Amino acid sequence: MKLMTPITVAKALLLILAGTIAVSSLASPCLAQPAISFIQIMIPSSLDKCVPHMTAAFGEVGYAVEQSGDRWATAVKGNTRAAMVCGLGDGKNSTQLTIFVAGPNPDDDKNRLQVEMQRRFRR
Repeated sequence: MKLMTPITVAKALLLILAGTIAVSSLASPCLAQPAISFIQIMIPSSLDKCVPHMTAAFGEVGYAVEQSGDRWATAVKGNTRAAMVCGLGDGKNSTQLTIFVAGPNPDDDKNRLQVEMQRRFRR
């Protein structure tokens, strides 16, 4: 099975997020659209250790995990939605983590998730 590159996964998630926003704007044109924020960071760990920490990090900052898969998870907290994707990094002990957040204060939540994931891998 061919592995998806982090860039391919990020593009797919951005397309899904853009499609969701477009559909919601057609359904409710008078409502303000959510702001979006994302970041990609390198985590000093193997890829297989990323997902358990992702779902735990969501819980630590108040999110409820909606879905998770092989290397991704989505979560919700009030009017804010977030997704994290783990991808192959530079080497065997390096993982690229992409964090997407859409909602009223996406930068704040993105930063909290980033800090929590970095804290988990400093141990």
